[in-house]
Amino acid sequence: MKTRYLIVLLIAFVVGFTTFSYAQGGDQGEPDVIFYNGNIYGVLNNPTAATTFATRHPYRITNIMTYHWNDAYGQPGGTIALISQNGTVYGPWYVTTAPGQGGVPNAYWHAYPNVVIPPGTYTIADSSPDTWAQNDGSGGQGMAEIKGIRVHYRR
Repeated sequence: MKTRYLIVLLIAFVVGFTTFSYAQGGDQGEPDVIFYNGNIYGVLNNPTAATTFATRHPYRITNIMTYHWNDAYGQPGGTIALISQNGTVYGPWYVTTAPGQGGVPNAYWHAYPNVVIPPGTYTIADSSPDTWAQNDGSGGQGMAEIKGIRVHYRR
């Protein structure tokens, strides 16, 4: 019984310390662009490749943007999530929308997660892949931008 108590206490300490370290660390400056694959060329719908990015450091994700030109019709907002290479899902988060080129309604989807992700590789999951813009310049990936503030561990 005493051993179980010590193990539970140790796990709680480690989890609490890690959470505290992430939550308290970080710069308070402007977010960095962690990932961007947009361009000015004509687009098609429905990405032909997974939209992935990698980080070498933990980041507090402040903004995720996906682009939904959709043949000049846009797309009413949905959700965006991040899926880590180990299967952990962050989100989904509901988006706000903004007009795109030529005033296309709801072309830009913005989520503001304010969540810390550890270093790793992530896939962006968009609730409307059929309208998500892509082209050769994006490598067939859905056009997206990820911004965040690097988190530093405190000792």
